[in-house]
Amino acid sequence: MIWFWLLILLFTVLIILMLIKAVQIQFEFNSDNEYLQITLLWFDPLLKVVIHLEEMRPKYKVFLLNKKVYDNVFKSQKKESRFNVKKSISAIKDVHIETEYGFNDPYETGIASGAIHMIEGWPNVTSIDQHPDFMVSEPFIHVKGTAKIHIGSALAQIMRG
Repeated sequence: MIWFWLLILLFTVLIILMLIKAVQIQFEFNSDNEYLQITLLWFDPLLKVVIHLEEMRPKYKVFLLNKKVYDNVFKSQKKESRFNVKKSISAIKDVHIETEYGFNDPYETGIASGAIHMIEGWPNVTSIDQHPDFMVSEPFIHVKGTAKIHIGSALAQIMRG
Protein backbone atom coordinates (compact mmCIF):
# COMPACT_ATOMS: atom_id res chain seq x y z
CA MET A 1 0.00 0.00 0.00
CA ILE A 2 2.89 2.36 0.70
CA TRP A 3 4.15 1.89 -2.88
CA PHE A 4 0.80 3.06 -4.18
CA TRP A 5 0.95 6.28 -2.14
CA LEU A 6 4.58 6.88 -3.12
CA LEU A 7 3.63 6.47 -6.76
CA ILE A 8 0.73 8.90 -6.34
CA LEU A 9 3.04 11.40 -4.61
CA LEU A 10 5.68 11.09 -7.35
CA PHE A 11 3.03 11.54 -10.03
CA THR A 12 1.66 14.62 -8.25
CA VAL A 13 5.12 16.17 -7.90
CA LEU A 14 5.81 15.57 -11.60
CA ILE A 15 2.50 17.21 -12.56
CA ILE A 16 3.25 20.24 -10.36
CA LEU A 17 6.77 20.53 -11.79
CA MET A 18 5.37 20.30 -15.31
CA LEU A 19 3.06 23.20 -14.54
CA ILE A 20 5.86 25.31 -13.02
CA LYS A 21 9.05 24.51 -14.96
CA ALA A 22 9.19 25.75 -18.55
CA VAL A 23 10.09 23.44 -21.41
CA GLN A 24 13.09 24.64 -23.43
CA ILE A 25 12.51 24.49 -27.20
CA GLN A 26 15.39 24.45 -29.67
CA PHE A 27 14.66 24.52 -33.39
CA GLU A 28 16.81 24.46 -36.50
CA PHE A 29 16.04 24.56 -40.22
CA ASN A 30 18.53 24.36 -43.09
CA SER A 31 17.23 24.47 -46.65
CA ASP A 32 20.55 23.33 -48.16
CA ASN A 33 20.14 19.77 -46.93
CA GLU A 34 16.40 19.86 -46.06
CA TYR A 35 17.16 19.57 -42.36
CA LEU A 36 14.51 20.35 -39.77
CA GLN A 37 14.78 19.51 -36.08
CA ILE A 38 12.87 20.58 -33.00
CA THR A 39 14.17 19.59 -29.57
CA LEU A 40 12.14 19.86 -26.37
CA LEU A 41 14.10 19.76 -23.10
CA TRP A 42 12.63 19.51 -19.62
CA PHE A 43 15.03 19.33 -16.69
CA ASP A 44 17.79 18.41 -19.14
CA PRO A 45 18.95 15.58 -19.19
CA LEU A 46 15.85 14.17 -17.48
CA LEU A 47 13.54 14.37 -20.48
CA LYS A 48 14.33 15.20 -24.09
CA VAL A 49 12.10 14.86 -27.16
CA VAL A 50 13.66 15.26 -30.61
CA ILE A 51 11.39 15.79 -33.62
CA HIS A 52 12.99 15.70 -37.06
CA LEU A 53 12.22 14.91 -40.68
CA GLU A 54 13.34 11.56 -42.00
CA GLU A 55 12.48 10.89 -45.64
CA MET A 56 10.09 13.86 -45.46
CA ARG A 57 8.09 12.23 -42.63
CA PRO A 58 8.11 13.68 -39.12
CA LYS A 59 9.71 11.31 -36.64
CA TYR A 60 10.20 11.71 -32.92
CA LYS A 61 12.49 10.20 -30.33
CA VAL A 62 12.04 10.36 -26.56
CA PHE A 63 15.08 10.26 -24.29
CA LEU A 64 15.00 9.72 -20.54
CA LEU A 65 18.32 10.47 -18.81
CA ASN A 66 19.98 10.54 -22.28
CA LYS A 67 18.84 6.98 -23.04
CA LYS A 68 16.46 6.55 -25.97
CA VAL A 69 13.23 5.05 -24.66
CA TYR A 70 10.89 5.60 -27.60
CA ASP A 71 11.23 6.14 -31.34
CA ASN A 72 8.28 6.49 -33.71
CA VAL A 73 6.84 8.25 -36.78
CA PHE A 74 3.94 10.68 -36.41
CA LYS A 75 0.70 9.24 -37.72
CA SER A 76 -1.49 11.46 -39.87
CA GLN A 77 -4.68 12.47 -38.13
CA LYS A 78 -7.81 12.30 -40.24
CA LYS A 79 -10.27 13.58 -37.66
CA GLU A 80 -10.28 17.17 -36.51
CA SER A 81 -9.23 17.94 -32.96
CA ARG A 82 -11.62 19.87 -30.75
CA PHE A 83 -8.73 21.74 -29.10
CA ASN A 84 -7.46 24.95 -30.65
CA VAL A 85 -3.67 24.65 -30.40
CA LYS A 86 -3.18 28.10 -31.97
CA LYS A 87 -4.36 29.68 -28.71
CA SER A 88 -1.36 28.23 -26.86
CA ILE A 89 1.10 30.28 -28.94
CA SER A 90 0.94 33.11 -26.39
CA ALA A 91 2.37 30.68 -23.80
CA ILE A 92 5.65 30.60 -25.76
CA LYS A 93 8.09 33.06 -24.20
CA ASP A 94 11.69 34.23 -24.50
CA VAL A 95 12.06 33.55 -28.23
CA HIS A 96 15.54 34.04 -29.72
CA ILE A 97 15.96 33.56 -33.48
CA GLU A 98 19.09 33.61 -35.65
CA THR A 99 18.61 33.63 -39.43
CA GLU A 100 20.86 33.50 -42.46
CA TYR A 101 19.24 33.65 -45.87
CA GLY A 102 19.75 34.69 -49.44
CA PHE A 103 17.72 34.54 -52.64
CA ASN A 104 18.66 34.85 -56.30
CA ASP A 105 16.98 38.24 -56.52
CA PRO A 106 18.31 40.86 -54.05
CA TYR A 107 14.84 42.42 -54.06
CA GLU A 108 13.36 39.21 -52.59
CA THR A 109 16.11 39.12 -49.96
CA GLY A 110 15.25 42.72 -49.01
CA ILE A 111 11.56 41.91 -48.65
CA ALA A 112 12.40 38.89 -46.48
CA SER A 113 14.65 41.10 -44.34
CA GLY A 114 11.83 43.57 -43.77
CA ALA A 115 9.34 40.81 -42.96
CA ILE A 116 11.70 39.23 -40.44
CA HIS A 117 12.35 42.63 -38.88
CA MET A 118 8.57 42.99 -38.33
CA ILE A 119 8.57 39.76 -36.30
CA GLU A 120 10.97 41.41 -33.86
CA GLY A 121 8.10 43.60 -32.66
CA TRP A 122 6.00 40.65 -31.51
CA PRO A 123 5.58 40.55 -27.72
CA ASN A 124 7.16 37.14 -27.09
CA VAL A 125 10.18 37.61 -29.37
CA THR A 126 13.21 38.66 -27.34
CA SER A 127 15.76 38.90 -30.14
CA ILE A 128 16.24 38.26 -33.84
CA ASP A 129 19.72 38.17 -35.32
CA GLN A 130 19.48 38.18 -39.10
CA HIS A 131 22.21 37.94 -41.71
CA PRO A 132 20.80 38.47 -45.22
CA ASP A 133 23.09 37.70 -48.16
CA PHE A 134 22.09 39.77 -51.19
CA MET A 135 24.60 38.21 -53.62
CA VAL A 136 24.13 34.45 -53.77
CA SER A 137 24.26 31.96 -56.61
CA GLU A 138 21.96 29.45 -54.87
CA PRO A 139 19.08 30.47 -52.58
CA PHE A 140 19.25 29.26 -48.99
CA ILE A 141 17.57 29.67 -45.62
CA HIS A 142 19.11 28.76 -42.24
CA VAL A 143 17.12 29.37 -39.07
CA LYS A 144 18.13 28.51 -35.50
CA GLY A 145 16.32 29.48 -32.38
CA THR A 146 15.29 28.84 -28.83
CA ALA A 147 12.12 29.47 -26.86
CA LYS A 148 10.42 28.47 -23.63
CA ILE A 149 6.88 27.27 -23.09
CA HIS A 150 5.07 26.79 -19.81
CA ILE A 151 2.97 23.66 -20.22
CA GLY A 152 0.49 24.74 -17.53
CA SER A 153 -0.46 28.01 -19.21
CA ALA A 154 -0.46 26.37 -22.66
CA LEU A 155 -2.88 23.67 -21.51
CA ALA A 156 -5.09 26.25 -19.81
CA GLN A 157 -5.29 28.31 -23.01
CA ILE A 158 -6.00 25.22 -25.13
CA MET A 159 -8.79 24.09 -22.80
CA ARG A 160 -10.33 27.58 -22.77
CA GLY A 161 -10.54 27.50 -26.58
